[in-house]
Amino acid sequence: MNGIKGSTTWAKKLIPWAGIYGLFAAFLIFSLTRFVPFFLGPAYSETIEILKWLSPIIIFKSIQFLIANILTGAGHQGTRTIMQFIIAIVNIILSVWLIPIFGWLGAAWASIISDALAVIVFSFSVLFIIKKS
Repeated sequence: MNGIKGSTTWAKKLIPWAGIYGLFAAFLIFSLTRFVPFFLGPAYSETIEILKWLSPIIIFKSIQFLIANILTGAGHQGTRTIMQFIIAIVNIILSVWLIPIFGWLGAAWASIISDALAVIVFSFSVLFIIKKS
């Protein structure tokens, strides 16, 4: 109803909670990974390290979706879609570059970088649109 400024005001109240949730969930996953082989068997021992590396993504995602929803809620779905498409292309490029060199660790880094970039890109998009309006 109040455009992007109204959406941003609403989201500012929720971003700290989303960040706390993301930190808690990432910590929980990081802490509980050692139990994966107990439940799934010793063949999944390498999963411990993979999950530890991927756990920060939850922090980025919890904030990323909230900021991206500012754009959607304020009628800027097109901007959000373009940004998501660009981030997907960046993820593909990083994956093609890093996976042959580092294997699963390269895939993890590509994902972490892409999700961190999404938070940054969505945030700057919101700030740019607010400044423009």
